[in-house]
Amino acid sequence: MDFLKPKVLLSSCQDSTLHYKNDIVKSAYVQKMMKYIDFVFFCPEERVLKDGVNEELRIIRKVAGHHHLFGVTSKKDYTDSVDVLAKEVVEEYPPEEIDGFLFKSKRALTGVHRAKVYRNLEKDTIVTSHHKGFLTQEIQQLYPLHIVTTERMLRDEFDRDMFLINIFTRARFRHCVNMDCLRKFHSDNQYLLMVFNQSAYRRMGQILRNPAKYPYKKVRKEYEQELFSSLSKYVSVSRSAKMMDQLYAHFKKELKLRERIHFNDLLKQYKEGKVSLSVLLELLKSYVVRFEDDYLLSQTIFEPFPWELNRY
Repeated sequence: MDFLKPKVLLSSCQDSTLHYKNDIVKSAYVQKMMKYIDFVFFCPEERVLKDGVNEELRIIRKVAGHHHLFGVTSKKDYTDSVDVLAKEVVEEYPPEEIDGFLFKSKRALTGVHRAKVYRNLEKDTIVTSHHKGFLTQEIQQLYPLHIVTTERMLRDEFDRDMFLINIFTRARFRHCVNMDCLRKFHSDNQYLLMVFNQSAYRRMGQILRNPAKYPYKKVRKEYEQELFSSLSKYVSVSRSAKMMDQLYAHFKKELKLRERIHFNDLLKQYKEGKVSLSVLLELLKSYVVRFEDDYLLSQTIFEPFPWELNRY
């Protein structure tokens, strides 16, 4: 399958005057991703500190629980600088031109779940280690339908799959410029979307039928909202099993008894957490190829992103 390259904003300071240990780009997995993803390199610390200043940034808890961003050495409050930076990011990378964000974990600007909050600048007293970075909070408000993750979260199979499915689906969606393309997109992603939310998939179909004859841009906007809201949902075993049953129904009458027993055994093991979804999908894909079902061959569920990226 040919893949359109997603465009992802990557927080990396490897080419800046700032030097941090374990820069994201040094990750072997990120190096592998570069074959399939167009990364836009971006050093948020350099943009906030400015003028070649190089100091650690910390989130400090202030009165009434409000947090501020301070430079450890200068004791300067950089909180307002992050607001300015977030607005610059939106101007430079409009939501319709970017597919996702890959940030450095734990940092005061870009952590997603693990940024540390300190009691004050004088002592290393940590109030919590499970806070969002200052820039991450702004980005999630300004890009509510885009996925934001960190290189550490990519180590988890579920988080990695969610990120890759989101950015590659968005890249395909981003290249749709008319109703015919949008209908084809909806058709090709039928079973993938059913894994996330079957009701949402039906609502998207209703949007595309467009009984009120809205212009394309309005239809696309409504469809996008429904699409990426559904892709943010948790992928449940029950929904996945139901989707695979529906795929299996295409071939059930053509299969031999032993093949039907084998599939049902694997499906039972999947429901019990003993085999992965990919095992069943690979078996179902072999049926699609064997029986030459062109409609199902175009379904993205069988390869929503390049399988080379499936392993960390």
